[in-house]
Amino acid sequence: IYALDADTPCMAEALLRLCGADGKPVPTADVVSVAEEMDLIVALDWMMLEQVCAFFGAHRELDGCAVSVNFSARQFLAPDAERRVLDTLERHGLAPARLKLELTERVLAGDIRRVRAVMEALAARGVEFYLDDFGTGYSNLINISNLKPNIVKIDRSFTLKALNNDYEFELLIHIIHMVHSLGLNLVVEGIETIDELVRITELNPDFIQGFYYSMPCPLKLFYEKY
Repeated sequence: IYALDADTPCMAEALLRLCGADGKPVPTADVVSVAEEMDLIVALDWMMLEQVCAFFGAHRELDGCAVSVNFSARQFLAPDAERRVLDTLERHGLAPARLKLELTERVLAGDIRRVRAVMEALAARGVEFYLDDFGTGYSNLINISNLKPNIVKIDRSFTLKALNNDYEFELLIHIIHMVHSLGLNLVVEGIETIDELVRITELNPDFIQGFYYSMPCPLKLFYEKY
């Protein structure tokens, strides 16, 4: 994830990718489906947070780069959620400001008071929150009001529509203006070509993410590229 004027990534997003016995990637949807059937999805979520914090904690030369990790509704409902996040950061010597937790509208299906309590406790220590998937037909203005994230992420699917349709592009202009008027930052996902980058840059989003800068890659390759 790049700021408009950055030559190196200022943030990165951690993604879950697994390979089968043949060494080929297993579709993420399949991994999640099986993990949910086996009641392992929450364990995977916490494992992701642990591995990401361990990696960045071990590489102090990456201190200029923050990292976002998906945080599920079920993690929010854990009675020790905020303590577990803070303990993980402390154990690996990672400043809370380096961690961004990504959440979607699915967290609203649970106990919104509990979600807000966890968010406020972690925010008080410096952890920030992304509202992910904005523009997919699920995330909407009421979610921004209820969750009060620091950063809104425009989903790749909406970016693609906006780049190929004048009406959607005009809507994107107003979304960016609205997000900024609320004092929030914004990430536009899905930028893959220089032409797309130039057109989106004209709208002055805060950050840009997409294959133009980097495909998803293993930690080792990310470290070498950074």
